[in-house]
Amino acid sequence: MRRGRADHDQAGLQRVLLLGGVLTVLAGVGFAVWGLFGESRGLVIGVVLVVFGAACLVVSRDDGRGRWCPECLARNAEDATVCERCGHDLG
Repeated sequence: MRRGRADHDQAGLQRVLLLGGVLTVLAGVGFAVWGLFGESRGLVIGVVLVVFGAACLVVSRDDGRGRWCPECLARNAEDATVCERCGHDLG
C-alpha cells in the first residue's frame, strides 16, 4: 500500500474547500445584512466570514503541484531543477 495521500484526496480537498468557501461567504453576507439592520456586531462578523470564505475559494483553486524552493519559498514548475526566482538548485 502506498504511503501518503492519494491523487483523489487532493480533488476531494478542493471540493470541500470550494463548498465551505461558498457557504462561508453566504453566511458572511447574511451576517453583514443583519448587522446593517440590527446589531452592529454582525458587520464585523460578516466581514470576517466573507474574507475567510474568499480565502477558502482562492485556496480551493490551487492544485498543490510544483516544487518549492527552500531559499525563497517560491513555487516552480514540477520539472524545474533551478528556482526561477533566486536561482537556487532544487536538486
